[in-house]
Amino acid sequence: AQHWERLLFTTGGAINMQKSFWYLIAWVWKDGIPIQATISKAPGEMTLTSGYNTIGTTVPRSDISNSFRTLGVYISPSGSQHKQVKILRQYSDIYFINLSTAHLTPDEAYSSYMQFLRPKLIYPLPCCSLTQQQCRNIQAPALAALLPKLHMNRHTPHVIIFGENKYGGLEFSDLYTDQCYGQLKLLIGHLK
Repeated sequence: AQHWERLLFTTGGAINMQKSFWYLIAWVWKDGIPIQATISKAPGEMTLTSGYNTIGTTVPRSDISNSFRTLGVYISPSGSQHKQVKILRQYSDIYFINLSTAHLTPDEAYSSYMQFLRPKLIYPLPCCSLTQQQCRNIQAPALAALLPKLHMNRHTPHVIIFGENKYGGLEFSDLYTDQCYGQLKLLIGHLK
């Protein structure tokens, strides 16, 4: 506790304990397999003081499956991706609503996708491990709004949408491919 008291004192005691949280990563073994323990399986409490105040404040504990936002990526100690998938799908749904009602030329619609939505969708992907189906589910509403604006059938096969120009494709980037590319880029950057 003394270590934490010094930390909070050096920050000026400005940390709001009720806006903070903590995780306890503990393991329970079931049939020889380690499983991360929930709060009920590994109870615990953290009480800290700040500055010269000697009265402790209990810091709320968060379950390991709860995700939190850090630099635009929602992560959890358990590795759960549910919150990140939900947020990315919301971006795509909002884009669908806005683009469907907008009066844009095909060039403007394409630019809105490439310059507005795509960067929002691909930013967290290198830190994720989404399946191809999850990526397609995220991208589906955006494509459903974009393709008609490009004077294309919204049921156009993915081979054409994501295919190369030389084979008659549109060369749209697939989120799953973007995720893999981002992960490789991060890996190569760390290995240097």
